Amino acid sequence: MSKIKIVYVDDYPETELSKFLYNEYNNGLEFESEDIKFDTSMSYDKLLHDELIKTANIIIIDSKLFEDKTAYDVKFSGEEFKILINKYFPFIEVIVITQNKLNDELGVKASVPKWQSLCGEPSDEFYSRELAPVVNSAISSIKVNRKLIEKLNANPSWDRVLVEKIINSLEGKYKYDELTKADIDELITAFQDLHKGY
Repeated sequence: MSKIKIVYVDDYPETELSKFLYNEYNNGLEFESEDIKFDTSMSYDKLLHDELIKTANIIIIDSKLFEDKTAYDVKFSGEEFKILINKYFPFIEVIVITQNKLNDELGVKASVPKWQSLCGEPSDEFYSRELAPVVNSAISSIKVNRKLIEKLNANPSWDRVLVEKIINSLEGKYKYDELTKADIDELITAFQDLHKGY
């Protein structure tokens, strides 16, 4: 079974959060954690196509990532970007981390508070209480999805192309999902031409 990859995205990655993720979820066997320092001059589209994002299982993203006034184009909050990630990568679990007041209207899993040095509590204790339960819940969901995919893959009743697309999606391979109608028409024409030759 492949590792569960956790990616933390922030324009100013918090050292204590990176350290917590590394210590808790980077054991080399079951988990792997990495950081992406987001350059605010980049567009959100560039982040969506980053290889670490596409192959992540869990993304922890800062709420204010796209609120910086130097951001390249339209501004997005981490909560809004979560919707974009889930549209393109439906099997990736996204956790938004924020220094803002938590917004109960967005749901319990919408945001997790960010540790602040003034809170008087060690960062590892804070993240063990606030972040670890949400990450562990996401890990459980990923493991359930992987078991369901094994069952789906073993069942010959399912359309193999559909199963392959779902497996590719879980593994961060999206090359076939981005085909346009023109691309598909071109492939069909090429296949028909090849067929005529035989």
